[in-house]
Amino acid sequence: WKVQSKILEYIISSIRASLKDFREEPRNTVVSKFVRMTRLKTLRISEGFTFENMPDIQNFRVQMEVEDEGKDNIGYEHDQKAILRFTRVPLVTRLDLNSISPASITKMRLALSVNALSEPISVPVMVAKGRYSGKILCLTSAIHGNELNGIPVIHRLFQEIDIEELGGTIVAIPVLNPSGYLRNERTFSDGKDLNRWFPGKKGGDPTMSYVRSIMDKIVSKVDILIDMHTASFGRVNSFYVRANMLNRTTKEMALLQNPEFIVHNSSPSGSMRGEASKAGVPSITVEIGNPQAFHSNYIRRTLQGIENILCHLDMLPDDAEISSNLPIICSSSYWIWLKHGGVLSMVVGIGDVIKKGQMIGYVRDIFGDLVHEYYAPHVSVIIGKSTNPVAQIGDRLVHLGIIGTTFNENSQDGH
Repeated sequence: WKVQSKILEYIISSIRASLKDFREEPRNTVVSKFVRMTRLKTLRISEGFTFENMPDIQNFRVQMEVEDEGKDNIGYEHDQKAILRFTRVPLVTRLDLNSISPASITKMRLALSVNALSEPISVPVMVAKGRYSGKILCLTSAIHGNELNGIPVIHRLFQEIDIEELGGTIVAIPVLNPSGYLRNERTFSDGKDLNRWFPGKKGGDPTMSYVRSIMDKIVSKVDILIDMHTASFGRVNSFYVRANMLNRTTKEMALLQNPEFIVHNSSPSGSMRGEASKAGVPSITVEIGNPQAFHSNYIRRTLQGIENILCHLDMLPDDAEISSNLPIICSSSYWIWLKHGGVLSMVVGIGDVIKKGQMIGYVRDIFGDLVHEYYAPHVSVIIGKSTNPVAQIGDRLVHLGIIGTTFNENSQDGH
């Protein structure tokens, strides 16, 4: 303490000496006044400061207290209960619907692969088995990890479903791509788009092996499939359905969904919908708005559509409710891709019906000079569009639906 006191006295004496020198300096400038005020303030603070006034340094090091195990710790207890609740959900390697009791809701985690920690890559599965026999309807969401609107659709359906009236079984997978979901990304752990590699292959790369398990462990167990999607990052979507309108079952499902638009699409190769259809499982894709966000209006409408389908399939005893706002039907659709790079501006909105020759958008270079204007090649409807102004050659501009009811057997838009 003596050494510290001497150091402090030296500091104070130095400040006083500086202040004495300062008082002899000219005081006719703003800078000198500011410096003088600062030094006076420093002196006033230092005069009242001694080490004796400081709390004992020894008190800063106190012995750690051992928490009382009986002491309330709400956050900790909550986390522990959540962990225990999750671990009580059984991990299974196959979906055995016959072993599930009628008039029950069952939760499980279905292992589809194994990661580099030798841990199972599992998906959450919810099963509502009705009191009566009937078809098996499968709902899937988030096969692209950042496409989330299908998750609350499933949650709300299971909150509202009356299993005492249900005939058949509903199998729902809220997140089909857990790796992408945890990373807020579209793709699987190896960077591939799962919905481009069906039916997959046993012994293939991570994506191929994973989608093969989806086919073998999920798709093969169900009668009908509804796969829920949204737009990808940098784009926005309407509420629309992709379905093969030449197939009676999928046509009826698309109409019962009551979307804004129905796009005829003949189950492209590599998609889960396409491979499920080939395997005899009628399937539709429901596009529900935008990525990485919940779109409440579209979520509600999707749920109503699924309930309509359940009624139509005699899985629920009620009648389907058809909206007075009938969907616009498109015989095909396609994307216009950018042929010019720069700063993109769009002049059309989702759902707009546009005429041939109507401007869609334009690109300026980084200096603000107009590079190119894009116009509609024919009468069409805006199903989806880009929202990212930073555009380069090969990026998507707009998704156009061709209005019509003449359907080709092979109609694909790349999805």
